[in-house]
Amino acid sequence: MHADDVPPRQWREGPPLTTSLAIGGGGCDPSAYVADVRAMVGLASPAETGVMLGLTAGLEYWRGRGGGGGGIPVALVFGGQLRPLIASLGVGANLVIVDRIAGVTGTGVLAPYASASIGLHVAEVTVALDGAVTRRWHVDADDLTQWTLVVMVGWMREALRR
Repeated sequence: MHADDVPPRQWREGPPLTTSLAIGGGGCDPSAYVADVRAMVGLASPAETGVMLGLTAGLEYWRGRGGGGGGIPVALVFGGQLRPLIASLGVGANLVIVDRIAGVTGTGVLAPYASASIGLHVAEVTVALDGAVTRRWHVDADDLTQWTLVVMVGWMREALRR
């Protein structure tokens, strides 16, 4: 076999990047909703079966009866994928939070955050059920423990070169 007969090898230029939009509800208020936009850079290829490790960063906005707010969640995410199934756990913090509840505005930093997700990844699309809990501690208002359950839709992009 001649060297020119060997097919070019594909390899990743960089880690896969996932962008996602999550919309759902949660908390003690059944009328509450949350919108969350995230980006994740991970070590596992979406085409591989195995361990998944990544870092997520996002923007969140929530609204409910008597209040609303937002934050910047950042988390270390780990889990596994057995195509097409994926599952993960995440732990991190909301770097900054601003909430307005019952007419009182509260701000905070480094609010603890944890998440769990299970879903399906087909082609470049991921659909998952994502649960999260945040202890939203405020400097100038009462603290709040917030939990959410959302349906997440994401798109995976992976750089390949021949």
